[in-house]
Amino acid sequence: MGGDGGDGTAPSAAAVVARAAPLLAEGGSVPGPEVDQQTQSSFASSGTLRHWAVDEAATAAAAESLVLEAPSCCSPGWPQLWSIVLMDTVNVIIVTLSLPDMAAAFFNGGVDPCAGGAGRDAPACQEALGKFAGLMTLLGLVSALLNFGLGPLVGAAADRLGTKPLFVASTLAKFVTGLFFAGLALGHLSIYYVLISTEVMALLPSKLTYGLWIVECTPPGHRSVTFARLGAATALEGIVAPLLAVLLTPKSAAMVVLALGCVVLVTAVVFLPGSPGAGASASGWPPESLPGAPRQQRVGQQLRGLLKLFAHPKYRLVVLLSLIGGALEAGFASIWFLYLKEKFGMTLQKMAPILSLTTLSNLVAQIWLIKPLQRRFGLKGIISMAFLSGIVTCTGYLLAPTPGVLLLVAAVSGLGSLADPGITAVITNLASADEGELGMTLGAAFSVGSISSIVGPLLFRALFVGGFPGLPFVFAIATDVLAVFVLSRVPSNLFPSTP
Repeated sequence: MGGDGGDGTAPSAAAVVARAAPLLAEGGSVPGPEVDQQTQSSFASSGTLRHWAVDEAATAAAAESLVLEAPSCCSPGWPQLWSIVLMDTVNVIIVTLSLPDMAAAFFNGGVDPCAGGAGRDAPACQEALGKFAGLMTLLGLVSALLNFGLGPLVGAAADRLGTKPLFVASTLAKFVTGLFFAGLALGHLSIYYVLISTEVMALLPSKLTYGLWIVECTPPGHRSVTFARLGAATALEGIVAPLLAVLLTPKSAAMVVLALGCVVLVTAVVFLPGSPGAGASASGWPPESLPGAPRQQRVGQQLRGLLKLFAHPKYRLVVLLSLIGGALEAGFASIWFLYLKEKFGMTLQKMAPILSLTTLSNLVAQIWLIKPLQRRFGLKGIISMAFLSGIVTCTGYLLAPTPGVLLLVAAVSGLGSLADPGITAVITNLASADEGELGMTLGAAFSVGSISSIVGPLLFRALFVGGFPGLPFVFAIATDVLAVFVLSRVPSNLFPSTP
């Protein structure tokens, strides 16, 4: 779960977003055979997750005749969804860029120790940033564990209630974090309010709530394309971050975060369409087997979602691919900066063009290439290309004699970003045969991704420190080869054909 194109010239962030927005908001259809009458009526009657669930035989039959058209109840909501995703992404980038400097000042009595002549080499600066880095490492681990434990429960809640209530709750938590961030920027609040609120956000992570809305509103044949666009919309930091770093001061950053947070909250509450879930009834909350239900039922729901992915024959190999892909992505990101600094002595400023070009390459693959590639090679072919691209990318980083060669590697690395949306689409398509459990299955898959985000960095950093600097890339190449072999063992009938 891969990394984040043309002539090598990076366009402005505004130009990229302007070009991407029409495609991201695209909710239309492509010509294709009609689906069966039962499927048509379920599409028209509701957008809840349960209405994508059919029996095994119907799933196999429909795989040959899916149209890329969202159900009518969700069609008006695509512009709102992508607007929320893009604004949330900008907010995350702003907070990520601004928080280290704010933390340095907070831990140094309100004065930024990194702003003097010695800059970040000053002992006081390094001490303050070290405290902040230690806190972020701890909180990152806690967030991953929360994601792992709560993923199936959040997904099960979507099966019962629909995604709108969860989406609104997630948006509200992010808005509260924005308020605390503004208070920190203005010097009125402790940084611990911001850090604790980010842990609350981990209870309803954005990636999962976005994914739940997508599977609720997207037929199986279109999910890989939509998940790829989600990946593109949430991975703009390589382009947007340098621009925002130049333009924003801490106070202006706080105002932008607050303004965008208000717009996102209003859009989610008022304008984003939603529908009641399969478990909603006149009796109201709490539905059976959800957070308000007895403890034994909640634990059973959680374990059932996870065990189904690891124990059921139709999921095993796909989940193994998800673990491999997620661990490789997280591990690569954890040592990328250290490796370039060790091998070429590069600073963050010199790495910026490589990061920006990698992001552009990912955007091209995720927005413009995935649909024609899926039509030509199928979903299995796309996932295979992604792992093969990982082999090429890691070989390039391992053997590159100069930093300039890495620009070429970055330009062709975008296909690697298609592994995550492809595998996620396969898992949700398989789950369409499980009545009322599509959301729980996606939540369990998100929990698997949380495992990868912990294991990958630990493994790659151990290899980087314990061996020669290129050892993590040798390991990644071997693991990508293993992934291609595992993929070859997955039956082709688990991958729906594309019209």
